[in-house]
Amino acid sequence: MLIPSTMLCRFVDYSRAILAIGALVCLGGVARADSYSLTEQFQSGATFTGTVTFDAGGDTLTGVNGWLNGGGYGSEQIDQLWDSSNYASGYGPDLGGNYLLGADYWLGAGDLIAITWDFSNAPVLALTSPGGVLALQGGNSVDYGDPLVSGSFGPAIASAPDAADTAWLLAASLVLLGASRAFGRRSLAS
Repeated sequence: MLIPSTMLCRFVDYSRAILAIGALVCLGGVARADSYSLTEQFQSGATFTGTVTFDAGGDTLTGVNGWLNGGGYGSEQIDQLWDSSNYASGYGPDLGGNYLLGADYWLGAGDLIAITWDFSNAPVLALTSPGGVLALQGGNSVDYGDPLVSGSFGPAIASAPDAADTAWLLAASLVLLGASRAFGRRSLAS
């Protein structure tokens, strides 16, 4: 009887090792959110300097924190997004668009920065100013009337796992670990 229980212990050890390797492989596949520095210069002389965060593919803007300074706008913190949609997706498969908002925008006192980007070479992103209907939706401008003169994204400055995917991975790992421990106890008892 000693040989079968030894073999069973080895099986349980191997199953835990396989579980650990599986978790590491899954962790490598977790979606990531990338943050970039963004600098923009507008026709009025205003500048925006800040950090923007995108989903892993670069097509959806998920956060912003920066400052719009000068050009008659004063100094305004820009820290909100219009919403989580991509208004430019219908105009090209590799175009993204959203609006960066000042804290007081919804009160009628803040400014709006329209931003359009090309993510065809993600994780390298580039500001783009497409024409046509997309330009009427803002393209790249402040309050639809102060067009972008120059601007660029810096290289990705941070990469972090998406919180929801990380939570699912953790929950699944805990369930599998609990199941392997229960199986190991039952097998050793028999």
